[in-house]
Amino acid sequence: MGMVIGLVGLLLLVGIGLVVVGLRGRRVDDHPVCRGCGFDLAGLYPGGERCPECGKALDEGAVRIKRRERRRAVFFGGAFLTAAMLFALIGLWAASGVNWNTYKPTGWLIRQARSGTPASVHSAVEELSIRYAADQLGDSAIDRIIDTGLAFQADRARTTWEPLWGNLIEAMGADGHLEEEQLAVYWRQAFTVTPRMQQKVRPGKPVAIMCSVRADRSGTGTPISYSQAIEQISIEGGRTFTRSPGVSAGYGTSQGMSTGGSSSTRRNLPLNIGNNTVTITWSCTVGEPGTDPSISETYLSRWMVEKTFQVEVVAEPEPLVTWSSDPDLSLHFTKNLRISRIVPQIDEFSPSIYVSVSVDAPPVAVAMDVLLLVEGAEKHLFYLTTPARAGSHEQGDAIRLETTPADAIVVLRPSDDALGVLETDEAFGEELTFPITITWPDEE
Repeated sequence: MGMVIGLVGLLLLVGIGLVVVGLRGRRVDDHPVCRGCGFDLAGLYPGGERCPECGKALDEGAVRIKRRERRRAVFFGGAFLTAAMLFALIGLWAASGVNWNTYKPTGWLIRQARSGTPASVHSAVEELSIRYAADQLGDSAIDRIIDTGLAFQADRARTTWEPLWGNLIEAMGADGHLEEEQLAVYWRQAFTVTPRMQQKVRPGKPVAIMCSVRADRSGTGTPISYSQAIEQISIEGGRTFTRSPGVSAGYGTSQGMSTGGSSSTRRNLPLNIGNNTVTITWSCTVGEPGTDPSISETYLSRWMVEKTFQVEVVAEPEPLVTWSSDPDLSLHFTKNLRISRIVPQIDEFSPSIYVSVSVDAPPVAVAMDVLLLVEGAEKHLFYLTTPARAGSHEQGDAIRLETTPADAIVVLRPSDDALGVLETDEAFGEELTFPITITWPDEE
């Protein structure tokens, strides 16, 4: 392969040489020629003051002695050979399996890592990471790489994120190459924060609020803690509610790209009948693993996310959604909605049972109270909330009991309260029941 590449390279040089010879041309005579337009000045120079063709002054530098004519056949032959050898080199490059990035200058790789295709970005960052690990990059190159990586991360128009960028920036941060502000910017840009709020609610009912976070523009394995807390709720023309300082909002952990979680709450807000404008401010904090960033005085990054929602308080008896039920829908949910797990436990406090429900590809949204009919009463387990055509979805929760019953009934009942943050005008409206048998641990 090396000999073939060498031969192709030699022929490429020959082709380029032929192009140069063809453009230079062959000597025709010793006549003076105007450099401006190529006019033959025989009989006019020396002696003439200006070129009769273009009007240029005929001083010493404006005249060339010896007239040449281009060799068209040589030029086109060389151009053809050059083009053919270039295509041959590209083909050999692709077939050889040689990692040409190892031969590229660092500046070239940095440009490629910022604006190339996803595949070329990956290969460029991979090579930069190798050079960094081998201590082959100077301080100025490291600074350029950090600035380029942060700019790439901030470019949300690029839907394809390259995790190797995250790994490289995090490694440089661990080695002290990132300033404190740069590290804060990196972690702020690493997360996608999606706040949502229930759009319709009955008078006097709590409003569902949810905020999900996902580390989808980070590296592949750095452990961190994160939290999101509602700092303020402002109702236009009404009251403002603020979180008390020092109160933990709870936190989760993230290790690797695309991990994260969500927090949800239901708040009783003094809303008026009709449309209400509600502005909510969340604080998002990233900290060291094992810490509670929501109350810690030291953290990696903290920023605010504010969003304004329109919440309609719908007076009775106007429906919030259309509750749909027909034979086709009933058949679909009979096949695709089921009790997926039943986990009874007995501990030092009291018996408890965990129940989860799964639903596959619902044609319409699902908004149901999940209840456990046991011990002669209905006990609320959780809300089952699933958008239409959402693929496979599972929700579950546990509830404590007074006794250890051998059987119970799980009831799924359509409910306005379960609508939560669903943005839908239609939901499944049929109540479903599932008798279950409970085998307690000490009965096995």
